Amino acid sequence: MTFDCPQPDLSWSGRAFIVQLSVDACPAAGTFCGRVQHLRTEDAIHFDSLVELGRFMSLHAGDTGPAGSSGG
Repeated sequence: MTFDCPQPDLSWSGRAFIVQLSVDACPAAGTFCGRVQHLRTEDAIHFDSLVELGRFMSLHAGDTGPAGSSGG
């Protein structure tokens, strides 16, 4: 399958996350809960809303420091 849109630059920039939704999550109904981990720092939280998930990702999105450092 091919797409006619430009592919984003996904080169390593410290913006990699693992997001695991819990069995109670129902994105179609707007229920987001689970765990997110920032790969560079290994910081992780459990979240109960899309706002919490977004806040965590925003805090770490600019982190390009050494592993184990907090971003933001």
